[in-house]
Amino acid sequence: MVSSRIVIICDDEIIAKVLRIKLSTLREVDSIKITQTKDAIFEIESNTPDVVLVYFKSEDKEGFSFIKNIQETTRLYKAPILVVTDVLSEDFVISGFDAGADDFISLKNSDGEILMRTILCMQKNELLREVASKNKILTELNVLQEDSGFYLKDYSRKVFESEISYLQKYSQPAVFMIVSADVNCKNQLTPSTLGAIIKKCTRTRDIIGFCGDDKFYVLLSRTSAKGAMQVYERMKKELNEEYSISIGACEIDNLSFEAIEKNVAKSITEALEMGNTIVMYDPKEDVEPMNWLDNEKYGQKNFKFFQAAFLKKLENVIAPTFYQVQQVWEERLFNTTIEQSCDENQSLFVLKTQGHESTLKITYPGFAKINIDVFHNFVGLLPKERISLDLNELDETKLGEILVNFIKEYQSYCKGAGC
Repeated sequence: MVSSRIVIICDDEIIAKVLRIKLSTLREVDSIKITQTKDAIFEIESNTPDVVLVYFKSEDKEGFSFIKNIQETTRLYKAPILVVTDVLSEDFVISGFDAGADDFISLKNSDGEILMRTILCMQKNELLREVASKNKILTELNVLQEDSGFYLKDYSRKVFESEISYLQKYSQPAVFMIVSADVNCKNQLTPSTLGAIIKKCTRTRDIIGFCGDDKFYVLLSRTSAKGAMQVYERMKKELNEEYSISIGACEIDNLSFEAIEKNVAKSITEALEMGNTIVMYDPKEDVEPMNWLDNEKYGQKNFKFFQAAFLKKLENVIAPTFYQVQQVWEERLFNTTIEQSCDENQSLFVLKTQGHESTLKITYPGFAKINIDVFHNFVGLLPKERISLDLNELDETKLGEILVNFIKEYQSYCKGAGC
């Protein structure tokens, strides 16, 4: 019978004894060692525990720093850490997971529950050791990279195909992703740095592999599109605006691996074109043969697509059309000043004369629409009804017609006001 080694780290002698009593029904071959924080690192390295119980009060801000220090300065190989505390809260648990703890329980819980959590941690340790043994073999066969634990390029595709097939067999949701540094920072954000960030922001059960061109395959098991978005946000936070990345992603559903791979390749191409974004593949784009700008229902997943499309319209349609119309009409409109400006917040085409002013304003509220508002500052006139256009409707001809009609209205009102 293989024995298990448990180390309890607690500076309160009475509570340490209480924890030992709660674990008293473990097998006789299992050993329990109690130590204080000042001796914890020595005891861990001496005993190589299968599970570590750490007790500290919920208001102790140094508790999680201590857990991080244990992991960074000892030979503790992924032995689960069970945190025992006085009062559990959501914030406490979130901070604990960030620090590297595996499970949490209140000292007030029953003896049976604390014992069960400890046993589960011991079982997890056995699985981790078994996985580590198999990974060592895979490393020796050049299937896994030793330092990162990522699958190497030559084997990644086969591994991910097999894992996705397994998840689909048991109807488990998952998201397959390609992660890449953006073009503008690819020379600065090295593959090793990006790989470390991906590893930090994913879970132990998630799978990571190299796929060439300094990109990474990532399979998020038991995860939805929303979960993939959250992983992306964690990565962005870790990058701290110093670098930027883009992600192409696809939910596996019941698709073949070839289809999933094709969809993700399409998504990462689109994401890299925009930069600093994640693009979730939308199957509707394949079954509905329409311009993706034609329908606002795509907006929630592809907001940045619309934003990028608007910026292109701003650069290639709105700004040059404003300029051309200004050049044509400046000599025709007597005693009138034409001013125009364009930016991503609003674009203005303004006509001014003798205390009167007319303005055509283009704004982008988001997604697939733009709004055009006209204001004639003449006595007794109310703002005209707003014009709303789909982005793909706006071209040089359409905008030119709207501007000419605006100018003619201005001329008519000027004539009526005796300008």
